[in-house]
Amino acid sequence: MRKLVFVFLLLSFVSFSQTYSLNKVTPTHTNEISFVKHTFYEIGYNTKYHLPAWTFYSLTKEHLALANLDRKGSFVKDPLLNSSQAKNKDYSASGFDKGHLVPCEDMSFSEQAMHETFYFSNCAPQTTELNRGEWKVLEELNRHWGKEYGEVIVISGPVFENNMRTLGEVKIPIPNSFYKIIIRHETQTYKAIGFILPNVTTQINGIKDRVCSIDSIEKITGLDFFSELPDNLEEQFESVSSAKDWNFDHHNIKTESDTIVKTKPIVTQCSAKTKKGKRCLNKTNSTNRLCVQHQKNTKH
Repeated sequence: MRKLVFVFLLLSFVSFSQTYSLNKVTPTHTNEISFVKHTFYEIGYNTKYHLPAWTFYSLTKEHLALANLDRKGSFVKDPLLNSSQAKNKDYSASGFDKGHLVPCEDMSFSEQAMHETFYFSNCAPQTTELNRGEWKVLEELNRHWGKEYGEVIVISGPVFENNMRTLGEVKIPIPNSFYKIIIRHETQTYKAIGFILPNVTTQINGIKDRVCSIDSIEKITGLDFFSELPDNLEEQFESVSSAKDWNFDHHNIKTESDTIVKTKPIVTQCSAKTKKGKRCLNKTNSTNRLCVQHQKNTKH
């Protein structure tokens, strides 16, 4: 009897310790996705919206120990992607940043790795307040967690919705929010946490308020993350995200948005078009990037 119990426990351990691939993401509309694999990260590129639906990479303690290169690079076309991509002129005078999905700082252990983060397949339109505020805070937290836990997997992307505003010739949509998922392995389980961040002016000290479950992110994105894992294992960490499982002691990180949020609003050119199809020349400090006149028009 004791022998049988030992055999059962051994089989259970072997079964649990089976190596599963965490980079398996199953989209609802597979025909809209082009899969691209770079040296240190992967992309699921949405050819309909000309933006990454998700990016996936491993952030390790070893790589972070070597991450000391100065930021250097400018965005260029992804050579591994045949689909339409944004151009620098699409973002020019738009009032939006080219927000990295895979941060160049996370890849600063190698010139090649950093260079590959400056592909248009790895960015999306973000407000200055988000890109240099909460998004940056979360990137810093990820690096702290990579050092503390040895390795974390990071998945990021925009949330696509109907009737999004666009910029540029190829109509790059401006997402209203972005998500980020971080997962780490622990003995006999995984710990995961999700975040949804609005693409608007936000304060940066409430990052815990952005915590959400992986299930909720899957619901609004139509993506099934970690789809190679057994369902019972997925359910253990996807249905609930607990901030208690993660060390947030580092979250009071100073960023450029400390001054951006607390000073006068940023003035940008209106993102709407005139009746003649040209870009409106009016200025606005509204977070929706519309001047007073075009805000009135949207209400009628």
